[in-house]
Amino acid sequence: MKQRILVTDNVQLGPTHIYDDVDIDNQAGIARDALLKIVGDYEAIITRSRTQVDGDLLNAASQL
Repeated sequence: MKQRILVTDNVQLGPTHIYDDVDIDNQAGIARDALLKIVGDYEAIITRSRTQVDGDLLNAASQL
């Protein structure tokens, strides 16, 4: 089973097609309420300074 990675900000990921065992979902600019609804479906999150990683986000991210 592929691990799912959520990208929430603009980042340079490079050649993502070389990773056969992960599914990278680029949701740069996702609204906070939408993020809280979907983050529980992912095993990892890649973010920068726009996305605030706080208690609410970590509680919603049950698979991180």
